[in-house]
Amino acid sequence: MLSRLPIVLVVCVSLAGCFTGQRATLTTAPPGGNHGSPVGDANADAVLVLLESTATTASTATYSILHRFGGQTATGVVARDASGKKSVTVNDVRYLLVGSPQTCSLATRQCDTGVIEQRVSDFGISSTFADNAPARRLRVSIRRKNAATTASHRQLAGQDATCVTVPVGDGQETYCAVAGGHLAYLDASDVQVQLVTLTATADPSAFTA
Repeated sequence: MLSRLPIVLVVCVSLAGCFTGQRATLTTAPPGGNHGSPVGDANADAVLVLLESTATTASTATYSILHRFGGQTATGVVARDASGKKSVTVNDVRYLLVGSPQTCSLATRQCDTGVIEQRVSDFGISSTFADNAPARRLRVSIRRKNAATTASHRQLAGQDATCVTVPVGDGQETYCAVAGGHLAYLDASDVQVQLVTLTATADPSAFTA
């Protein structure tokens, strides 16, 4: 029994060496790659560059929203000013994305702390429906495509929009964007979002409840 003690001690010391010090961490990119990284499809990358660009000027973009599962419709408004303030309004719900985010009701003028996505989930969208959400969705669609993508240009709300159509499953999805980081069009089996107006100003009242 005693003759086996040194071997046990050597094993314990070796194991202790494995678990001391700073451990290596592994980071995994989200599906479709990180924000700002190319996906390897030139048509999709042209749209992603626009969707993922940082807005530096004031703007107000108005959208029509259709959730095909149930036929719910909504009007969405995304307002930004040059200082970085941003608000997203979907019908009565307003997200104030300035400092500590808030979710407000325009009818009651009451606000809750944080971004409460459930308030707009009936429309099949989130508070990032006009920028981060479609960009992430496009990245995932490229991984699922079953044929070559198609590039096109459309005039939407008086703007020249860069578009890509991605064959997915038995159908296809179309994504369009314009300069300034604005979604211009998203057409998929579950939801359609279309830019209606785009102006180069932002009303200060858009950043209050």
